[in-house]
Amino acid sequence: MCTLCILHSGKINPDQIHSMLNISFRENYTPELSVDLWPAFVALASTNNVVIEQVWTWLRKTTGVNIENRLVEGVRRGLFNPMNVTHM
Repeated sequence: MCTLCILHSGKINPDQIHSMLNISFRENYTPELSVDLWPAFVALASTNNVVIEQVWTWLRKTTGVNIENRLVEGVRRGLFNPMNVTHM
């Protein structure tokens, strides 16, 4: 079962999927960076991560795009598979 399908089945929460995606992107696109100095993912409460929360809100309000919905739609249509290394 794909990661996003697991997310929507209730077996994994959104923080876990974001962590998995960030780690995968990091391993594939910047393997030369030290994970100790530059971690791929650091969980923060929304109140401590205001900048990115504002970016997601702005993106959704100005474009109508919800990133999670787009990823799920890509999975549903067979266009995106997070378990496929080519897609990540």
